Amino acid sequence: MRLKIAGGRILIYLTLTKEFEVSYNPDNAVSVDINENNVTLAVFINRRLYEIYRIETNIGRIFIAYSERRRRITMDRSTRDRVARKALRKLRERERKEDIIYKTAKIVEEIAKRYDTAVVVGDARRGKSRMASNARKNLRHRIHQWCVSN
Repeated sequence: MRLKIAGGRILIYLTLTKEFEVSYNPDNAVSVDINENNVTLAVFINRRLYEIYRIETNIGRIFIAYSERRRRITMDRSTRDRVARKALRKLRERERKEDIIYKTAKIVEEIAKRYDTAVVVGDARRGKSRMASNARKNLRHRIHQWCVSN
C-alpha cells in the first residue's frame, strides 16, 4: 500500500498479487511471430513442428485509416479545440486496437493451454527500433505506433 498527497486529496495505491502454478512440457513450445498485419504461431510438439496458425489482425491498415481520419479532423484546427477533441474521442482508436490485441493474446493462450506448451515470443522492441532507424518519416511514425510491443 502506498499513500500520496495530491492537492487536498490523499490517494491510496493498493497492489494485489495472485500466485498460481504453471505446468508445461519443456519439449513443447508455441513460437509467436508478431508482424504489422498478422500474428503467426508455430506449435512444436516433442521438439517437432506440429501445426502453424496465422491470425490476420490488420492492425497496419487500422493505423493508416486512423491516421488519415486524424489528419482530416485536425486540418486547420488545434487538437486542443473542443470540436476536434470530441471528434478524436469518438474514433475510439485505442479501444479498437487494444481489443484486437487482447483477442489475439487470448487465442495464443488457448492454443498454449490445449497443447500444454510454453509460449516463446521474440524481442519485438529491438526489431522495431532497427526498422525505425532505416525508415522514411511517415513510415517511422507508423512503426512507433506499433502497439504490440508495449
